[in-house]
Amino acid sequence: ARRPVGSPPRLPPLTVSLGDAAEGSNAEANGSIMVEGALQDRTMRNSNPWRPLVTEHRAMSEEEVLELTDAMLRLELATDQSKLAANVLAGRLISCRQAGSVLSMIKVGLVQRIVAFDILAGRLQDVPEGLPHVLAPLPEHIQADVELRILRCSG
Repeated sequence: ARRPVGSPPRLPPLTVSLGDAAEGSNAEANGSIMVEGALQDRTMRNSNPWRPLVTEHRAMSEEEVLELTDAMLRLELATDQSKLAANVLAGRLISCRQAGSVLSMIKVGLVQRIVAFDILAGRLQDVPEGLPHVLAPLPEHIQADVELRILRCSG
């Protein structure tokens, strides 16, 4: 369902910080990354951030993807960015265009490949039509591998 034209409601900002969660804080510690804000309730506790449990299949909204990419920009390490993406995307579906936005935040090709293989493959809603959006931010030398993996997972 599409929103009517106009100003979309703004979600509270996703706060990301490194370190331990303070006692009494409403932040959720996940490894070395704390997440609080609108997406906190949708992140899942799992010991393996690369393969979160899929228990709900709800599509990410544009606002949620924007919030995620903004939070990813505030993190310096590509590994921290990928952990955040894994936690926020746990159990969620995402469009290929949105996935391309998430991948474009990560500047290390190897980590982009890991995110595409282990986090995004199997969550994409509009494969194969939207596949060019996923491949666009990737270095040329990994595009073929990622394309093959995504097509295998979606079919």
